Amino acid sequence: MGLKMGARQAAIRTMRILGVSFGGPYFRKTHLRLIRAGLAGGAKGAGEASLRGGVSEYVADKAVLSLAAAAATGFFTLAAGGGVLSAPIGLAFGVAVFMAKDMDLDRKARRRADEVERDLPSLINRLALFVNAGMTTFRAMERIASEKAGKGVLYGELKAAVDEVHGGVPEHKAYEAMAARLSVRSVSSFVSVLVQNMRKGNQDLVTILRMQAKECWEVRKQSAKRLGEEASTKLLLPMVIMFLAVLLVVATPAVISFNGF
Repeated sequence: MGLKMGARQAAIRTMRILGVSFGGPYFRKTHLRLIRAGLAGGAKGAGEASLRGGVSEYVADKAVLSLAAAAATGFFTLAAGGGVLSAPIGLAFGVAVFMAKDMDLDRKARRRADEVERDLPSLINRLALFVNAGMTTFRAMERIASEKAGKGVLYGELKAAVDEVHGGVPEHKAYEAMAARLSVRSVSSFVSVLVQNMRKGNQDLVTILRMQAKECWEVRKQSAKRLGEEASTKLLLPMVIMFLAVLLVVATPAVISFNGF
């Protein structure tokens, strides 16, 4: 752990010496990726300090890992007789590792968003049920957060928003911060309806919530369909490999026999 922290701090210092702007486009894009993956706060006002914190550490870790991968690959290629090719091969492997970290982050963000979209229709339906029974919006949210505590990302963020309101944060700001942390379009739309209702009032809130729940169910169906298609695609490569292996096993004796003949 100490070695890792030392390497990270060295990388951050090197970036500062080189004049790297932690508020630049790449760092802001990475910050959004970290928010979507649940690895950084997304509340409004989390500006340069946030970018200098978690994002710089994430990029520093990526840089250290990529350099280590490039050096190790180059060394082993050189030891294996790669000669002048060892440097470009090591560099290519290091770049691949650097890009793979971002791809892994995007996968985590997609899984998190899928989980949120899966749970959102049930949350909205329960909210509509409680509000229709005479509860205030916050009282209904409080009850849902209590009943569903620890049962997923969405309910965890809802519990955090409820706790913020208990701590003195205005209700609409707590919901907006929750939407920013989750960074999922359907949640942002849901929060917009709640905030508008709190500011202007809306007698048709229950009807609007039920319509939103129906739309979220459609999004959930599409997400399930997409995941099924992705699973089918992932199964294709192992099937091809298995087919080639069987073909090799079957064809090898025939080829040997033919050559012997």
